[in-house]
Amino acid sequence: MKCPVCPADNIAPGERKCPNCGTDLTAILKVNELAAAEFNDALALAQAGAVDGALLRAAAAAALDERFTAARVLLGKLLWRKNQFAEAVDQWQEALALDPDNRDVKQLLASARGKMRRRSLLGAARAVGAVFAFAAVLVVAVVVSAQYVGARPAQSGPNRSDADDWRAFYGHSDAEYDQLKASLSDVNTKLTAANAELAAARTDLASGLAARNEMSRSFQSQLQQLAENHGRERAELSRANDSAAAAIESLRQELRLTLSRAQARDRDTRDSLAYVLELLRPAGADKLSERIKTLQKELGELSAQEAKYKDRPYLFDQIKLSRARKGLAACRRELDACQAEYEARVAPWERGMALLKTQAPAETDPAGKTSGADPGGVRTQ
Repeated sequence: MKCPVCPADNIAPGERKCPNCGTDLTAILKVNELAAAEFNDALALAQAGAVDGALLRAAAAAALDERFTAARVLLGKLLWRKNQFAEAVDQWQEALALDPDNRDVKQLLASARGKMRRRSLLGAARAVGAVFAFAAVLVVAVVVSAQYVGARPAQSGPNRSDADDWRAFYGHSDAEYDQLKASLSDVNTKLTAANAELAAARTDLASGLAARNEMSRSFQSQLQQLAENHGRERAELSRANDSAAAAIESLRQELRLTLSRAQARDRDTRDSLAYVLELLRPAGADKLSERIKTLQKELGELSAQEAKYKDRPYLFDQIKLSRARKGLAACRRELDACQAEYEARVAPWERGMALLKTQAPAETDPAGKTSGADPGGVRTQ
């Protein structure tokens, strides 16, 4: 298949877009399908013996698809059956140009050329025979006229309508008269036959030209109708594409507006929840957290003193070790109590705040771009 826009001519059958330029080939596929349908109808009509109908269908298939080799071969065969030999050879030559390796077309062309050569020789022979016959008639007429003029006496002859008196007057025998009459009759017969053949040839030529003109007008009408249908389909497709694009853009606008409203409501809800959680912040949470950090620091220092004086044998060092262990035990008890209070009062509130911050959904602006959560969503007094 050939692209009507770019030079690509080896497109695979069934492709709806040109791989080279991207042109929509749907209309051309429909035309090719119509050409295939016309070709099938032509085959059916030819098998049924309806040569005229098959000729019109095959010509329509060849006109719809210029690269349809089988349609041109069939059209040539039908034209040959209609005695339109030159047109048949033209169709086979075009088919051979489309498919140079087609042996059937080569055999058809060779056979057709041989038959046309024999027909041309026979026609030339007939023409030469007609010329010789006409020359013979002229010679006979001239000889007879010369004899009549040279042998005619001075006196007036008998009545020309009386054949017997005429032959006796000019001295011709009955056999000569009959021979001359037979020659003239033969010449007249040949001239009549030649005129009849010439009239038949003119009639065939006129009918062939009329059929060809009618076929051409039919092809032009079909092509014009196909072009109009193609234009209407393209216009309808363009309108459908415009409508679909408008509907899609409207849906996008509605979706963006709905999403923007939902994001606004979500931000308001999150801000309200953060504000409520901030109001519900436990009293003394900061002091408790600082106390836990201080106790953890003291616990580290006492653990270091314990490790320092643990292996020393002196009494003074043992007293320091005992004090460090007592302080370490008291610090651990107080740290455990503070951590228990922190887990009971402060930790749930902190987990709620962390969950509120980490589960913030992505926001989409009206242009369709996505942004992260608002880091300043928590409102404080």
